[in-house]
This record gives sequence, C-alpha cells and structure tokens, in this order.
Amino acid sequence: MIPPLRPRPAMAAGTPASTPPPPPAAGMGSSNSVATPLSPPGLAARPPALRSGASARVPPPPSWLTALPWTAPVKLEDLRHHRGTAPKTAGIYVFTSHDGPLHPGPGMLYIGKASSLRTRLGSYLADPEKVLVLSRRAGPPQVSSTLRHPGKSLLLMAVQQRTRALPHGESGVWIRWTPASDLNALESRLVKHLQPGYNTLLR
Repeated sequence: MIPPLRPRPAMAAGTPASTPPPPPAAGMGSSNSVATPLSPPGLAARPPALRSGASARVPPPPSWLTALPWTAPVKLEDLRHHRGTAPKTAGIYVFTSHDGPLHPGPGMLYIGKASSLRTRLGSYLADPEKVLVLSRRAGPPQVSSTLRHPGKSLLLMAVQQRTRALPHGESGVWIRWTPASDLNALESRLVKHLQPGYNTLLR
C-alpha cells in the first residue's frame, strides 16, 4: 500500500520559493560543503613545473656563457674520423652526453683546456677498445700518457662503457670547444658554473 504524501509545511509570506545557500567566502571552508578532490600528499605544494609528468624548468644560461663563440657539438666518433676539424689554437673544450645547450646537470662530463685543441683532443680520440695501460716506449714500464691524467682516464672509461652499452657502437658523447686566451681563468669559471662530473670527482 502506497503511503499518503505528506503536505509541505507552509512558507512565510514574502519568502522566495527557492533560495540557494550563499557560496562560502574565498579561502573559507564550510562544514556542509562538498569536498573537492585533493592532489596526492606533498604534490600540491610543489611548483607546477615539478609535478609528475612535467620537467623542471632550466634557468637560462648566463650571458657570459652564451657570449663565448662555441662550436656546434660534434660526435666523438665523427671527430675521431675527422681529427683535422679541431683547430691548432688554444681553447677550452667540453665533453657532454647531449648536444643541447650547456647547463649544470648530469649531462656535463668534463671540461679541459689546451694550448692546441687539435693535439689535446686527439689524445681523447683513441679507440676505447685499444687503449693501452702501459706505454710502448723503450725503457722502464710507464703508464700510457693517455691514462696519466685522472680526468682523462675517467672519461675514457666512461666512453668505453657507453660504447659497449649503446647500440651502433657509439658512445653518445659530444664535444664542443671555444677559443680562449686566459685558459686557467675561463676553465675555472666554467667548471664552477657547470659542475661537470669528472672534474668535480677530482676535487
């Protein structure tokens, strides 16, 4: 049996038929308001660029860095086959694991200086599978000149490991350079700003 409908209570004269409740003031909550979905804990407080699925914004490089006449990045393997590309002039060279702009981060490998870029870079271009530990020179056994510099040794070991791990026998290492006169000052400034991994390991 269907129960009888109860009549609605009479409304006072002058009262609107339907008056929606006023919205809560900005920044104020309401005990009977509908809750809105929340972000996972710790995520809402982060800047938008750091949320999951978004990459952190990289600050623009300083003007003194972009003002340097850098060459275009060259693959290590390409320079190995075209060594004459590097000039015989003095300058600063940078090894990276990417061909993008220079900025601090894990892609920065090593920074060095040279009175002759062609000669110095040539010492980094040895086939990683054929690097000798001992020098072939006559006399008492000596460590190969290629491995006497700690930074060079670390970089060559990384090139060897990356060449074995990556396809097509490439290391994924890029080189660029810029001419310079005050080598020590510029190298120090670049290392301090870019924090290349194999330079900082030597400190």
